[in-house]
Amino acid sequence: MDGSHKLRRFVEVGIAVLFATVVPVAAGAPLTPGAAQRLVSVYGASGAVKRLTASDRQWSQVIRGIASGNEGWLRVAVSIGPGLDAHPGEEVQTALGKALRKHAARVLAIAAFSVEEICGAPDVDEYKHLAPALAELRARELAVRNVTSSKLSSRRAECLAQFPGAEEALRKFFVVP
Repeated sequence: MDGSHKLRRFVEVGIAVLFATVVPVAAGAPLTPGAAQRLVSVYGASGAVKRLTASDRQWSQVIRGIASGNEGWLRVAVSIGPGLDAHPGEEVQTALGKALRKHAARVLAIAAFSVEEICGAPDVDEYKHLAPALAELRARELAVRNVTSSKLSSRRAECLAQFPGAEEALRKFFVVP
């Protein structure tokens, strides 16, 4: 390879790397935690949140991923946390609450979010009646009670202390006048 071919190849590879970093997901491709993390690396937390929320499809993937309790998606929640405000912040908090059911220890280990943010009542917009909302709350509480790590004992206790108030809030919300 002569010098001009080497230079051309270097530029081609450089453009490919830049494109892969700046455009983490091809149109229609599923968003991955790695791609979301690359957005944070390139644009910062606020810029990444702005780009992710610009696409309903991608933002839904982020919220579903966080709600799954998958470790990669929980790291994304931590990374975008400083860039969250208003509705996106509420959606991430709701997703973290959902993740408590299956992966309470992972969620409690996230110091970037307060216990009050993740251990409150489930989102009332997702329930038509009190009974299913209470069932969800109790499932989350049971999952938290089953966390045995001594490293998480303080956060576990703080979280458990939130559930009575969350139940009271649900009961007040679903009261039919």
